[in-house]
This record gives sequence, structure tokens and C-alpha cells, in this order.
Amino acid sequence: MAAVDVNGDGQDEVLVGAPLFFNEAGGHHDQQSGSSQGVYFEEGRVSIFTYSDGAFEERISIFGMENAGRFGAAIAGLGDLDGDGFGDFAVGAPFSASGVGIVAIYFGKSDVESIQGKNRRTLREKLAAS
Repeated sequence: MAAVDVNGDGQDEVLVGAPLFFNEAGGHHDQQSGSSQGVYFEEGRVSIFTYSDGAFEERISIFGMENAGRFGAAIAGLGDLDGDGFGDFAVGAPFSASGVGIVAIYFGKSDVESIQGKNRRTLREKLAAS
């Protein structure tokens, strides 16, 4: 869980990770087309909630891209990396990339619903034990 002002309105949004989320449609959710692949897929997700008028509202869910990757296991606010006035954040998926793990960086936007996979940069590097 993290609090980040992803839309630049001066009020933090709440980001909630669910790394064990299974797609209710019975298959992997393709964020671009909205379709499913027809297999039971543990993809993980991060939901972004806004707060107004005394209530939280889920605005969007961002889904993981790999089965059992545990997308959403860690979430961290990163400040404004690209200097555009919107808060950026990182999402960890420790078992993605054949167990190497990934960190996906998302860049905030004024329209929260437009934060999707196209807005993501992924870091992967196998760390040697020291």
C-alpha cells in the first residue's frame, strides 16, 4: 500500500496491491484489448483509489503480466521522476521474469484511468548474493 498524488491535484491517491489476485473472468486480463486468454491466471493487481466527499472510489486496477509473478507485492511512491507535476510510483513483482523479479515504474497523469501498461517502464536485473 502507498499514498501518492498520481494525478497532481494536491491530494494523495491510495494504491493497494493484491499480489495473489486471480482474474475472475477465468483467464489473463489483457489490459490493451480487455480480453481474456481462457486460462486461470494468478496475475496480481494494484488498484488506485481517490478520496472525495468522505468516501474512497476505485478508479482503476493495473494488472500483472505474468502468472504467479506476485505483481503488487510491493508499492512505493517515487516522487516526480520525470518533472511533469504528477507523482510516479513503483510496483514490485518478485517472482516475475522466471523468478528474477521485476520493478515496474509508472508515471502519473492527470487522468488516473489512463495509467496503464503503456505508461510503464520495467527494470530487471538478477542480483548476485554477496
